[in-house]
Amino acid sequence: MPSSTKFFKKEIKDYILEKYDENVRILDVGAGIGTYANLLKNEGYTNIDCVEVFKDYIINYKLEKKYKKVYNGDITKLKINFNSYDLIILGDVLEHIEEYDAIKLLKKIKNKNVIVTVPFESPQGEHFGNIYEIHLQDDLTFKNFFEKYDNFYPLCLRYDYGVFVRDSSLKIYIERGERQLTKEQKNLIDSDFFDYELIYPYEKNEITEDITIKSNKTTIVTALWDLGRGNINDSFSRKYDDYLNKFSELLKTDIPMYIFADKSDEEFIWKYRKKNNTVINFMSLDELKKWFNFTNKTNEIRKKQSWLNQSGWLKDSPQATLEGYNPLVMSKMFMLNNVTIWNPFISDYFFLDRCWNNKYCSLWIFYT
Repeated sequence: MPSSTKFFKKEIKDYILEKYDENVRILDVGAGIGTYANLLKNEGYTNIDCVEVFKDYIINYKLEKKYKKVYNGDITKLKINFNSYDLIILGDVLEHIEEYDAIKLLKKIKNKNVIVTVPFESPQGEHFGNIYEIHLQDDLTFKNFFEKYDNFYPLCLRYDYGVFVRDSSLKIYIERGERQLTKEQKNLIDSDFFDYELIYPYEKNEITEDITIKSNKTTIVTALWDLGRGNINDSFSRKYDDYLNKFSELLKTDIPMYIFADKSDEEFIWKYRKKNNTVINFMSLDELKKWFNFTNKTNEIRKKQSWLNQSGWLKDSPQATLEGYNPLVMSKMFMLNNVTIWNPFISDYFFLDRCWNNKYCSLWIFYT
């Protein structure tokens, strides 16, 4: 995304203000909309260069006006003198780079102070016609980040997002949000691995970001896959064309929309949508089953006679006969949660569209 989550921008800004004066030389890698230039400009920090691989972002977000110098290219291939900078920011960058290349890059800048921000376990495909938006390390977690990358310490943590720096005199900040940390994450934080004070410094509504692009109040989150429902028992059978007809009505709205879909439906979606208010996260049905961590468990349950015998209709139902049905139904809130984090349209409200038959759709709302 050209912009990242709003979380922890205040903490990153405070860290930079405390540690560096306004003459510091900063390299912002993966500038996107110019988040860190926007964040620091009113504080007098103007000695900032940036790297952006996607030329359209440089043009659309006027990066040459925000930064002293703009490099257009792949950070793993550009010839840049990293020693000329005091601080290098890799904001939501490592997940877009193959692990080998990311390790090699960090070795090149091992003697410099670095801020790294990464989402955890976050698959993502092409967006806005930008192939570089694809996540090549979508398996990053709080724990394996430290296994892969040396000499980093956590500055701020959520269960799904982390900010890491090269500085040994830090406290850990944990934003619990709507969910608790996993037991594994909590155990790691409480272990001797980190000898820091654990504090919870703020509420959600205190986190803000200086964004110059147009903000949209609402984003609709939805998904489209052919589960094969047209091939099951007549009483539950529905043709995929019926879903497409109803889905086309939803697509005609001018509200910003984030769509999870199979690549085969791309042409259909763009018949009704504009690229300036739509993101498609391409994911095949097989990829969805892998992304949903409980597919094996739901498959086990749906085949059990003890479950099927609960009611006469269950054995012919899509829950029992279609392997992708349960992963899709049970992934909806995970999808919604992820979009609130990625937030490509800087929205305050997120509606999850749920088409539950070929006549009606319902909306679930989520507030940030």
